[in-house]
Amino acid sequence: AKKEATGKREATPEETTNPDAETYRSLVEAAFRLHVEGFYPDGACAVYGSADPSGVTITAHFSAQKVNLGNRWSGRVKGSYVCTFSPGQEKAFIQTNFTVLVHYFEEGNVQLNSTNKPELACSAKDPEDFATSFVEAISKFEHDFHMGVEKSFAEMSDGTFKNLRRKLPITGQRFDFDNWASYTIGSEMNTGQ
Repeated sequence: AKKEATGKREATPEETTNPDAETYRSLVEAAFRLHVEGFYPDGACAVYGSADPSGVTITAHFSAQKVNLGNRWSGRVKGSYVCTFSPGQEKAFIQTNFTVLVHYFEEGNVQLNSTNKPELACSAKDPEDFATSFVEAISKFEHDFHMGVEKSFAEMSDGTFKNLRRKLPITGQRFDFDNWASYTIGSEMNTGQ
């Protein structure tokens, strides 16, 4: 099936972006794009804006992925940030949905899957102030999240994983690697049985 446009018409007011929303959207997009490029070099982002009687709504999304099959790991991070406010408002709140998935699959299958939905605060005094404080709030949240994950992994490595390991073999005695031939399995290996 083939469709062909035969005419044109002007967009209705409902189909166009409100000028107020577009000002906020374009400034947030510029700042958010810099943030994503700095934090997630392989990431992509989009920013949308709309306005209605309740105020202006700015929605920012991003997604980034890294895959290293040679070393048997992959990871993905994505975030959605939505803020509805009235222009000139002293304080606005950002609804957040931030998800991280990390997958290690060498000799096992270990995954980290984390979703955070905090509410962040920013200022909406004017478009420039809003764009700056919107991205700063997101940047601080993401930085704190990543540092928390790093700290958790360090604590797990030093504590949790160490405690999961068996202290002694099933026999309850340490294996004497210097005299391995004295063990039954060692003598069987020597004689080729």
